[in-house]
Amino acid sequence: MNRMCVVSLVIALLILPAADPGLSASDFKDRKQSCFDSQEYALVPCPKSGKPMAIGKKAKTPEDEALSFLRELAPYTKLDDAGRPLPESAEEWAMVRDNQSGLIWEIKNRDRESINYYAKRMAWDDLQKEFIGMLNEERFGGFSGWRLPTAGELSTLMITSTRVPIVDIAYFRYTQPDSYWTGIFRTDTPDYACHVDFYLGNVHYSPKSQKNFVRAVRTAEGFKQERKIQPHREKSRKPRRGITD
Repeated sequence: MNRMCVVSLVIALLILPAADPGLSASDFKDRKQSCFDSQEYALVPCPKSGKPMAIGKKAKTPEDEALSFLRELAPYTKLDDAGRPLPESAEEWAMVRDNQSGLIWEIKNRDRESINYYAKRMAWDDLQKEFIGMLNEERFGGFSGWRLPTAGELSTLMITSTRVPIVDIAYFRYTQPDSYWTGIFRTDTPDYACHVDFYLGNVHYSPKSQKNFVRAVRTAEGFKQERKIQPHREKSRKPRRGITD
């Protein structure tokens, strides 16, 4: 990259507005080969379309190995509708805390009138007002700060499994073997957003008008996050091969 390109890029990043609610997708059309995280309001690398998400990677450092070993004993914690921990045997729960990453995930239910109804599909442009906005307005689980996840965060829910959906249904019940929206869209084609497939384990981009499933997430307050988020593994299953388009 020549000096002029470097200078132009630095200037572009410096003048990018910070959390301006009036900023629209069209403002980023000239930013090629990058994506925009609508939740964090920042430019990010684009997940590759059709590429299988990484599943079951091992920790890289002794510290990570130790933390992973301890948290393997209880990778997740069920939470009630007020955010209080529940025993593993609980038959009803509203959220799940990932004890490795500190992420708290909204859990679906079978109540058709509930905002958390498991079979509801939504267009990407409708999510902020009709879903994420309502969760935060109602302080679902006793907190605001709910948002759409990134592709990487969604991938941490995947397990190496021969069944679908490829998640731990003991915690993430009612998950559909289908696509779930992320908060990421391409800057060169801002009408397309990223979603993760829980049947094949792939990342795809589709028009924002397409209706997909959605699962909200937030970060637990005061949680010390590890340097890397490691996907959980299902040891009794054979490793799943990546499948592309």
